[in-house]
Amino acid sequence: MSGTHSEFLVEKADAGTRLDHFLATQAGDVSRSRLQALVRDGHVTVDGRPATPSKKLREGERIARQAETRSLPTSART
Repeated sequence: MSGTHSEFLVEKADAGTRLDHFLATQAGDVSRSRLQALVRDGHVTVDGRPATPSKKLREGERIARQAETRSLPTSART
């Protein structure tokens, strides 16, 4: 996964779509199950608040996806 922050604005056509489905269409390089885990782990917010993967989106909501941080194994640290 890339080390970037992504932000999306929900358009009228996407209103009523589940959050995990919406993210899957926006982030083709990440599986929907992985996106669901990211949402549950707090790496995705809707209007600045945590959400569930099954949240139905409303027009005008802002979705932010934070980059995951993966810690290095102890043996790889210097």
